[in-house]
Order: sequence, then C-alpha cells, then structure tokens
Amino acid sequence: MTHEQEQAFRASTNNADPNLLNLLFIGTLVAVLFLWAAFAFVTVYRGWEAGNVSEKTVLSFVIRVVVLLVVSLFLFAS
Repeated sequence: MTHEQEQAFRASTNNADPNLLNLLFIGTLVAVLFLWAAFAFVTVYRGWEAGNVSEKTVLSFVIRVVVLLVVSLFLFAS
C-alpha cells in the first residue's frame, strides 16, 4: 500500500495496523479450515467404521481435504 492508502486505512479502522489485521484474518481462516477438517475426518471415520462409507470414498475425501488445506495455505498464508 502507498503511504496515503495506509493512512486512510488507519483512519478508517481506528489506527489499526494493516499487517496485524492481515495476520488475524489469515490465522482465523487457517484455524477454521483445520477445525472443519478435523470434524469432517471424524465424521467420515465414523461412517466408515459403521460401514456406511466405502474405502474409496474415504480415500477421495482425504485427498480432497489435503489438497484444500495445501492450496489454501499456499494462497493465503505464503
């Protein structure tokens, strides 16, 4: 951001640092993604254990979640 843009941002957010807010939002995104992934893994495992979900579906789900997490971390946290 240019100096003028940073001053305008600070004025509109009650003198908040843009880098600190960026870190806060990225940290929140990563935390929510990992919590969702943990919840989803537990749910899929329970379904697989009960025999309602096939191994192929579990494997597909795990691959998709890992790709989602890797791409999200690459795009937003790098």
